[in-house]
Amino acid sequence: MYRVFVILCILVQYITYSKADIGLYNASDHVTILNGDNLLQTVTNSTTPWFVEYYSEWCGHCQDFAPRFKALAKDIAEWHRLMKVAVLNCADRSNQKICMKMGIDGVPNMRVYPARCNKTYPGLHYKVKQNIKDIRNFLIDYIVENIESIEWLYDNPKPVFEPATFKEVMSLSSNTDVMYTAYVIEDEKSYMGKSITLDVSSCTNLQVRRVVASTEDGVKIMEQLQLNPQDLPFLVVKTNNGTNFPINVKMKTRYFYTYQLTHLYGVGEPVVDTVFVGTQVEHRNTIVDINLVDRKKVYLADIESALRYSLTMEIASVKEISNRKLDALKKFLNMFNKIGSYLPGRQTTINFLTELNTWLQSKSKVTYQEWGDRVSLKTNSSYLPSTSKLWVGCQSSRPSLRGYPCSLWTLFHTLTVAGYNAGLQDQSLVPDTMYQYITNFFSCQECRLNFKKEIAKFPFNNSGHKYDAVLWLWKLHNCVNERLHKNSSTEDPLFPKIQFPSMKQCMDCYTISNEWNEKNVAKYLVHRYSKANVAMDYLDTQGVGMQLEAKNNGDISETQDNNGPTYNDFDADWSEKELVRFHPRALGSNLAQRRQGFFQGGLRVELGFTTMDFSLCLIVWVLSTIGAAFLCLGLKLRRAHLRKKLSKHIL
Repeated sequence: MYRVFVILCILVQYITYSKADIGLYNASDHVTILNGDNLLQTVTNSTTPWFVEYYSEWCGHCQDFAPRFKALAKDIAEWHRLMKVAVLNCADRSNQKICMKMGIDGVPNMRVYPARCNKTYPGLHYKVKQNIKDIRNFLIDYIVENIESIEWLYDNPKPVFEPATFKEVMSLSSNTDVMYTAYVIEDEKSYMGKSITLDVSSCTNLQVRRVVASTEDGVKIMEQLQLNPQDLPFLVVKTNNGTNFPINVKMKTRYFYTYQLTHLYGVGEPVVDTVFVGTQVEHRNTIVDINLVDRKKVYLADIESALRYSLTMEIASVKEISNRKLDALKKFLNMFNKIGSYLPGRQTTINFLTELNTWLQSKSKVTYQEWGDRVSLKTNSSYLPSTSKLWVGCQSSRPSLRGYPCSLWTLFHTLTVAGYNAGLQDQSLVPDTMYQYITNFFSCQECRLNFKKEIAKFPFNNSGHKYDAVLWLWKLHNCVNERLHKNSSTEDPLFPKIQFPSMKQCMDCYTISNEWNEKNVAKYLVHRYSKANVAMDYLDTQGVGMQLEAKNNGDISETQDNNGPTYNDFDADWSEKELVRFHPRALGSNLAQRRQGFFQGGLRVELGFTTMDFSLCLIVWVLSTIGAAFLCLGLKLRRAHLRKKLSKHIL
């Protein structure tokens, strides 16, 4: 059953890679997909404003927000003559320059560009709540304020948002050439009238006007039409011959009113604009067969991909690196310098990071152009690895899942272990550097905030042991995994965010009472993430070919030991109190029930199933039982029927 599930997931993976290769959106989502080549041309030559969301496909919050943005785009698709909607993927390397030019320092990031805007204009930044209602009201306010500057090139009348007067509503003749003029009588703060006006802005033979009930004209209109001000809103339609009639609906909502208006004789449905999809320039990462990946290993391809994306995409997206960001960057690079040869990687990479650190330390500020030129510098003995978005251990069943965030965790786990192996006196180096990097350069805005909250829960405590940083990051990572496992829609079904390591990975990491044995956890982590145990597979599209060639050329730095640190290579200064700590799942979490082991005579057996697995088994068992019961009942009835028939035949 599990094999069938894996095969199906892999099939879905390949289908998804081919159909969703342009990120989180496609043309069916009512959004125009822009890129670095056409964004400026699109917004500067447009007769209508544009509302653009900048996102990164790997960003968890962007993935959570995408369904809401799609719903918004669908909801206002009929407004396209006054506002168009688009998206741009900043995680695509070909879009890096335009994202930097627009000052996109965090995602998701939403901007409004006016009609025929200047090429240097960065857009009006929307910074309020990220829900459909608030964003829609923001766009309505923008359209109302800028309606005069929006060119109208269509036969039907341009929308009018000024409230109608008593004279306009009650006149016997129509002031327009359309068949119907609809008046929405509502409260001053209501957005219904404006929304309906935009919803039918592409309809023929119809114009919508707004009446504010609290004004003098509004009061007179309601008295004349005998409307109760306590029952707002109302919709009254006037024909071109001056006849008024009300529109009655079961529920006074925008959608019911719009439906009734569009079904008036001669009006018709609103026109929905066609969208276009920009060309995806960046070459996608090579897909590694999931079945061939050894989950017990840490792969250099993931570490190099994280390092390259960090230096050439996230840091390179900052227009000017100075002050706090410059200090954070100096600390980030200096960390690699202090860890030195204990860092897993090819010697050319270590040389590159050392030279980059030396170059940066004397700088008081660095422009994006300076940084871009420096990180692209390449010599025979020093250059940044070309590995880009090649996820192996961090591969996912869908392109937008895992990837860079997973590889960044892997990179920092490797760094804490490298710091342990290097015997760093200052165990706070990696934790402090990680905090500075995430809060200054990690482009997922919501992730930064969540990371600060996690740090507040698990502040680094330097107790003087060499394993402090290793265990701190492990606890922090498990805390994040537990939160995302409960609440996030970004979890990969093939790789659930369980507590790490599992019993299958490290049985000795658990006590008989299912608590963590931190001494053995530390041993496991140091063994797993040490330089000597990092796998060199898949460093190019030819698999291990590059590994052998690199070794022959001396490109891969020598390892200390073929097997890496063993479980006996650790300090013996663990007190009994420190050996066992509470398992995070014991703190009121329902994860304890997901992977609970059975204990029999000291032998621990892990089931290895999730709640979903047990639920599916239970459902299948219940259905099978019901089916068997019905089958038995059917056979019993059939047997009784045959006996009755046989007895009649005998008689």
